[in-house]
Amino acid sequence: MYKTELALQKVYNSPVPSAEDIKYLLSITDETEINTIFDFANRVRREYMGEGILLRGIVEFSNFCSKSCTYCGLSSSNSKLERYTLSKDQILVSAAQMASSGIKTIVLQSGESNEIGLKPLIEAIKENNTQKIASLLNNTLEAAILNDYPVIKDIKAHLIKKGCLNAVMSGSGPSVFAICDKSIDLSELKKVYDEVYEVSIVSHGACNIALRTNINAGTFLSSKTFTDSTYANSPKCRNNEK
Repeated sequence: MYKTELALQKVYNSPVPSAEDIKYLLSITDETEINTIFDFANRVRREYMGEGILLRGIVEFSNFCSKSCTYCGLSSSNSKLERYTLSKDQILVSAAQMASSGIKTIVLQSGESNEIGLKPLIEAIKENNTQKIASLLNNTLEAAILNDYPVIKDIKAHLIKKGCLNAVMSGSGPSVFAICDKSIDLSELKKVYDEVYEVSIVSHGACNIALRTNINAGTFLSSKTFTDSTYANSPKCRNNEK
């Protein structure tokens, strides 16, 4: 019993529990010691979460899936399943109904399909609709670093103020790009922001503007949240070369 309690305390207090302690706890078969583990887990749960119950609402916005996991009803091999994808308005209505019921956390989930998020953007590109393309561009990694690198937010705001339809951080931060439907002179950006050392204009229908920066926020992301593989695989990005 003492060894079990000692292992539990070591796992609880250690930032990275040892494999030896984990293996020991998982190998326990004595019912009394198993109950000791459950009691310890319950005390930790009470310490951090109290006695309340947290309800989360789930919106399954699509059951299309490219995977064939045998345990899952959404499996691509399930030919009997009627597939669907909710529209943006349907998702918002479902979320509003949950919020009105007092549910404060809503989870959006779906099967794994590359077409779910890209379909509107693909259609906009086929239509050659610059404004629609610009409205659909986003980078979810921005939320992880904008507070630590506010200059990225400033550059994005500057681009939009100058007339760009949208401005987005590329990858995990080595560049910022914008899209617009007219030619815009942004040469002064190199003078306003020390972080900007290259402004490139790429025209193809619309005017796409790419700014190379020396921020290299990918280093921040890889050290705090993600692995090295999440940011640009370019020596310039990795070595911060100008």
